[in-house]
Amino acid sequence: MNKFLFSNFSEKEARTLFDTYKQHLQCKMDLMAEFKNFTSAQTPEEAIATLKRIQSFRRQRLGKELADKLYGAQVKAKEYAIRRSAIINDETLYGAEKEKRLDRLNEDMWGDEAAEMEQQRTSAYNRYQEKLKMYKKDLAEMESEAKKQEKINSFRKQFFKPETVERLNAIDRRMAEKETREQNYREKAKQIRDNTELDKTQKKEKIRELQQKTFGENAEAFRRREDIRQSRKEFIRENKDNAPVIDE
Repeated sequence: MNKFLFSNFSEKEARTLFDTYKQHLQCKMDLMAEFKNFTSAQTPEEAIATLKRIQSFRRQRLGKELADKLYGAQVKAKEYAIRRSAIINDETLYGAEKEKRLDRLNEDMWGDEAAEMEQQRTSAYNRYQEKLKMYKKDLAEMESEAKKQEKINSFRKQFFKPETVERLNAIDRRMAEKETREQNYREKAKQIRDNTELDKTQKKEKIRELQQKTFGENAEAFRRREDIRQSRKEFIRENKDNAPVIDE
């Protein structure tokens, strides 16, 4: 690096840059040593306090002007991300209140550039997923599945083109049909298993016929998934004292 600087800048400029680089490198190493025993922050407030302590350390070593030029934007961006995440993931708040708090946060931290920063912050898909998180409480308390889907669809229209919205809705419909089909199958399969007039072989044959009738050409794939599902359930039963919880 020394050779590169002195071959591309005047001696005075190269010396200044080189000294600054050494100062920055030493600060970085000292920072790692100083904060190596810091425990992970447990709250957003603790995380922000740590950010500020680290920046204060840099200012002491590099001077306020240089430290802020090198790291000021980075610190601000991290603080914003922490504050934003705390609002979005607050499960006690409804979506509308989260929206208001985010607007205030954007205004406080970015001022006139808030709208532009929001647009550039991440992709449309990530903003959509974030919106779902923001309105998680609202969606969970919707009076019907139809109302919930209507709300989700309104979010999609905010971020995606009509053809993308339709593709997402089509996926939802297929998933709902699949869930209904499997639920119906399980209810009928239980009736067969509970039928005391059938022996074990007859039950197995009827369940296989039911699978074929319900899932058609996908019956074999379904049977493989069921085998895995049953194996997991048996493993949990046999190791219930120390097995991890596995959602069905």
